[in-house]
Amino acid sequence: MSQSAPDFLYFAYGSNMSSRRLNAPGRAPSATRVTVGYVPGRRLTFDKFSTRDRSGKCDCEATGNPRDRVYGVVYRIAASERAALDEAEGLHRGYRDEIVTVVAGEATHRAVAYVATDKRPGLPVYDWYLEHVLAGAAENELPSAYVDAIRQIPAVVDENRGRAAKERFFMTDLRRTTWRDEG
Repeated sequence: MSQSAPDFLYFAYGSNMSSRRLNAPGRAPSATRVTVGYVPGRRLTFDKFSTRDRSGKCDCEATGNPRDRVYGVVYRIAASERAALDEAEGLHRGYRDEIVTVVAGEATHRAVAYVATDKRPGLPVYDWYLEHVLAGAAENELPSAYVDAIRQIPAVVDENRGRAAKERFFMTDLRRTTWRDEG
């Protein structure tokens, strides 16, 4: 009798905090929220270079200062979806996986996080990407001061209107499972 692989814990701190985005087909449809927490000694930056659109994505940057915190969401995900999540997140293409300790009240959780390896300060952050991050922060009721700091990140309009429309489509209506390109 074969035994299925166990689930794993994943710490989402960027756009995947949004359950709508994380549960999208091709990512991790089985993901269920375990808790909200933070990783001490890190800060949220938007300087991970995206090879897909050349913009800035989130990183959970180590600072060594225990007062710094990156807030996010711990999700439980079926191990069978790990390869799809690795692909969607760009494992070995600008991110590496790392086990982090997430503090959630009196409890701690060891979870996989994707940490940037290709960092480039000054990258543009697309408005639709920031919207994904803020949607997840609001959905999971992260501390208001933390959310306010994210709101202060300068964002630019993505000139690729098709990409922006596709991203917003998945943010607002994931009941549909396919995107149809025009033309």
